[in-house]
Amino acid sequence: MAYVALYRRWRPSTFADLAGQRHVSQTLTKAIETNKISHAYLFAGPRGTGKTSVAKIFAKALNCQEGPTPAPCGKCDNCRKITEGSSMDVFEIDAASNRGIDEIRDLRETVKFAPAEGRYKVYIIDEVHMLTTEAFNALLKTLEEPPSHVVFILATTEAHKVPVTIQSRTQRYDFKRILPEEIVARLKYVAEQTGIEITDDALFVIARAADGGLRDALSILDQAWSLTGGAIDADKVREILGLTDKKDIYDVIQAIAEKNAAAVVKILGAAVTDGKDLKQLTAELTAHFRNLMIFKAAGDAEGIDYQGTPVDVLAKQANLFPHEKIIAHINRLYDAARELKFSPQPRITLEAALLSMCFDAQPTRAATGEKIMGADEQKIAKLEAKVAALSAQLAAGTVAAQPIRPAADKAATAATAKPAAKKENMPTGDNITPAAENAAPKNINVNADDEELWKKFLAELDIRRKVPLLACFKHGRFVGRNDNRLQIEFPTDMYMSMAEEKYHAAAEKLLTEVVGEPTEFFFSSRENARGRASAPKIAEPKAAPKFEPKPTPPKKSAKTDEKFPVDMTDLDDDERENMKHAIDVFGDNVVPMD
Repeated sequence: MAYVALYRRWRPSTFADLAGQRHVSQTLTKAIETNKISHAYLFAGPRGTGKTSVAKIFAKALNCQEGPTPAPCGKCDNCRKITEGSSMDVFEIDAASNRGIDEIRDLRETVKFAPAEGRYKVYIIDEVHMLTTEAFNALLKTLEEPPSHVVFILATTEAHKVPVTIQSRTQRYDFKRILPEEIVARLKYVAEQTGIEITDDALFVIARAADGGLRDALSILDQAWSLTGGAIDADKVREILGLTDKKDIYDVIQAIAEKNAAAVVKILGAAVTDGKDLKQLTAELTAHFRNLMIFKAAGDAEGIDYQGTPVDVLAKQANLFPHEKIIAHINRLYDAARELKFSPQPRITLEAALLSMCFDAQPTRAATGEKIMGADEQKIAKLEAKVAALSAQLAAGTVAAQPIRPAADKAATAATAKPAAKKENMPTGDNITPAAENAAPKNINVNADDEELWKKFLAELDIRRKVPLLACFKHGRFVGRNDNRLQIEFPTDMYMSMAEEKYHAAAEKLLTEVVGEPTEFFFSSRENARGRASAPKIAEPKAAPKFEPKPTPPKKSAKTDEKFPVDMTDLDDDERENMKHAIDVFGDNVVPMD
């Protein structure tokens, strides 16, 4: 007789044999007992959790000669034929290979005929999500109003791909992943009945590797039994599955905590030599860090699955890392797992990931090598830079204490302030130096980073096409920075006044965006070596110039493109300098007024 695989030989034949899906078996049992049989069911869940097995049990329960009954006998002709797959009333259709509209049209024709042997014709459509859109549309009407003797059972591992129009016409049952303890119990029963010698540790390794699927667990047990032919222990199961020895996993974690790079590289090299799957090794390391994270948060609480890791190991290694570091390592391993899918050198990829964890290296941008920092880290870095700069100034003796100004000095300053524009008989115009509200900044700090900010500000003006501001500020020169103030020096008072009176608010708003924190400008002029904070100085009034009429120049059209010569011979030095700068800013195409 041909050998039958364990997962086929030990497929559950009654609802009582079903492992881990009690909510499904109870509901269907109650439906059969109360004769509330629906015309269509949707079984959704991971692979190997019993969807097809339940469908066949349900078909036997409906067609058993002693039924309908929730406990089919399994001995009558109908039960036996359904188990063997030879029943003329139960049709098992693979939607992956019969996914077109023609197959569904054939199905619609066959449902009209009465059952040949049993009470119901049962159509089990496996992997129903593989049907085409046209096939689903063709199935809709039949699925909604089938003959009374027809029951549809649709099985899928990807329920989200089944149209809602189909789902709304069915009763949906969600199959859960089977717990490791339930898988172990079933495997132990199968091993006892089959005469397989296997340790409990090996059973737990199989259960964890099956990832909630009992069919996969039975297949692994079958494979291990075929390989060993005798007693099966955990090491043999690990060898079959290509798993890394638990001790190696623990040693890697210990080496990362101790920053022992040599040990990390050595263990990884041994795993490669032994032919271990690096993706599987990455998954095992991630799972162990997950165990450490949960243990550090919840301890040895009841009901938490630590995947067979001893509590003493968890307690010891959980104390090696702070909680945030464990989470960072998990994220780094997730990144490595994604990179391994496309890496031409998987070993180098995993070595780089483990060594970066070993040395706590931060990720960098590949193009520039710049470290990627979060918002909080950037703020801390800026504060540290400011503290370092201030410490250097203190060490060099360049920071002097600023004395508190006496009240008398304040009064004197207020008395010499610029008069209001409404007051008459006060000298105005160029005779008064413009004053500012704030004192000139002291202890100016000059460094390359701040100068880059100034260049970035000018570049941003150009990018945003702020032409008037750029025309003014491009003549400024970065002098230094004091806390949240950038000092800019202009060559003349005209530029300084223009920046202060017209563009100050808009410029500081843009500067704050560039810097990332509130930042101000302090303007000064090289012409008279004064800035915004210098005290107003009233010059001696000049004698009124003697008026002499000048010959009227010939009129020219405003539309002419000819350049009009500017006579600056009668201008004083200040006026001549201002006129030169005006021509520099606005061009020398001067047009006379009519």
